[in-house]
Amino acid sequence: MGTLVCATWEPAGNVEEIQRLIRQRVRELENRLSIFKQTSQVVALSRILNAGSEDILKEFRSSLLHSSNVYSLAGSAEVGLENHDAGAELLFRLEDILQANRFSSDLARVMEASVKFANLTQGAFYPFLGRQMRDWKKLVAERANREFELSDSIIDFGGIAKGYAADQVRDLVVSKGGENVVVSFGSSSISIAGDPVCVGLQSPWEGLEEFGHLLLTHPALSVSADTATRIGSGKRVSHVLDPSTGKPAFTDLVAVLVCAADGMECEAWATAFLVLGLERAMDLDATQQHIDTVFFTADGRVLASPNLQITAHPGVQQWLEAQRVRTQ
Repeated sequence: MGTLVCATWEPAGNVEEIQRLIRQRVRELENRLSIFKQTSQVVALSRILNAGSEDILKEFRSSLLHSSNVYSLAGSAEVGLENHDAGAELLFRLEDILQANRFSSDLARVMEASVKFANLTQGAFYPFLGRQMRDWKKLVAERANREFELSDSIIDFGGIAKGYAADQVRDLVVSKGGENVVVSFGSSSISIAGDPVCVGLQSPWEGLEEFGHLLLTHPALSVSADTATRIGSGKRVSHVLDPSTGKPAFTDLVAVLVCAADGMECEAWATAFLVLGLERAMDLDATQQHIDTVFFTADGRVLASPNLQITAHPGVQQWLEAQRVRTQ
């Protein structure tokens, strides 16, 4: 999946067997969902879409970006795609392609969730910007003198595939008798089962490495962040694109953390909120009572759901205040 996977659980039980099953499942998910593998199912699906479904993708994107009511579908996570003809048509087309090519249920689930959250976020999360995302990441890598290789895929699930994979590995360990399970894909996607877990919060701001910690009680957590931002100078780099422009999403948010029951949902909202910026993100967040969110702003503010237990490290608040005074 292009990231480090860590898993812990109790009791130890048959550690070697569970480790083998985890490695097997992660390889399976990588072969199905990773755009970093030229032979993966998602890259194969992308080639099929590129060859024959360009019109339906254009219609779907247009329906998302030119709606008269930006949040018409955001009132509930249970809103069905039958209310959005282009989204429903795209899903029907995708279902036919998946069945005809015997693609996996993993790919079907992630693709269905991607289309659903593209609708719910009115296009702020959008999985069909793969080429633009590749070109942007390549440019960033070149500026940093790093090598870069990515498939010519029109699909880029972003972190939503990592959220799905973290949930899948967690559920696998639980099915083998594991308790108090913690699974992380990098530091941005975490899934747990059992007791609450204390999670460290990295700082998105230059000059401050760690912000504090959060007591995670939800089954999943995801973070979308543009790190090393100097307070008062705006963002230097954005790792996500604004689907409405196809360009980097420079907003007044530098990081968003979302906690919910489902890893894919956490990833989709975190990405969408980062794209939308603070005001629009908070408006949309208020319609989603089942998720809890933390917003980190470019000017050094932290706005968090009252349902979350967050503790800043000693001196952090004073440091942030000093940075804000410095930039006034």
